[in-house]
Amino acid sequence: MKRQTLQTSLFQGLANVETKVISRREDFETLFDGFVEMRAISYVVSSDLLREFFQKRGYENIEVVVGEDLTEPGLRQELQDKPAEVVEALAERVSNGALRILIPRRSIHTKLYLLERPGTVRIIQTSANLTETARKATQVNYAWYVDLPAEHEFVEKVLGDYQSHTKGCSLFMGELLDLFKEHDSTPKRELIEVWVKGEAVRAPETETAKAFQEISAQSLLVASEKEADIVTVQLPEAPAARK
Repeated sequence: MKRQTLQTSLFQGLANVETKVISRREDFETLFDGFVEMRAISYVVSSDLLREFFQKRGYENIEVVVGEDLTEPGLRQELQDKPAEVVEALAERVSNGALRILIPRRSIHTKLYLLERPGTVRIIQTSANLTETARKATQVNYAWYVDLPAEHEFVEKVLGDYQSHTKGCSLFMGELLDLFKEHDSTPKRELIEVWVKGEAVRAPETETAKAFQEISAQSLLVASEKEADIVTVQLPEAPAARK
């Protein structure tokens, strides 16, 4: 009974809820136009679309939780095909805090967007990801959304739900920021090239292969020493490789 009362109170004053079938590019565009900040949860994300939100839509701050837990190597591979200046601009926004891409420990399939402009928050619940595919409407998606005062109780509730999705997430490009700090005399473009190619941080598959190579090498040594019967290996940092 208490749960029903809570839901009723939360949804009071939401008479202006709108719905939209996203079947044309304009349907997607109008959902996001006119705001300056965004918190988002999207199963997959397009780096080109993120850049456009900053360059063409005038967004000042974006934080996005990318739902697939294997997305970090995927995003890094996508950036390998981009011009160096594109990756550098993206890294600069991550460095100054304007862009935060959060990678979860397990898959998140939620698609939720909180858009802000002075005095107003738009909440969007939709099936659409933050991708070019969704924007170009090569697939049909559905959304409901509502514009509310920033201090509205429902905004506070949804923001709390959003924050619960960020727990345990790691910052994409965090290793690149560490490189910037550790090698501040090295041109950033060179460090970005190293990071994009994965030379600074090995992919899980490479780390796993290295671990097995180390085990194999020690096994050969053990076989030649009568008293040595223990093989030790330092576990990789990547959770997948460590497992």
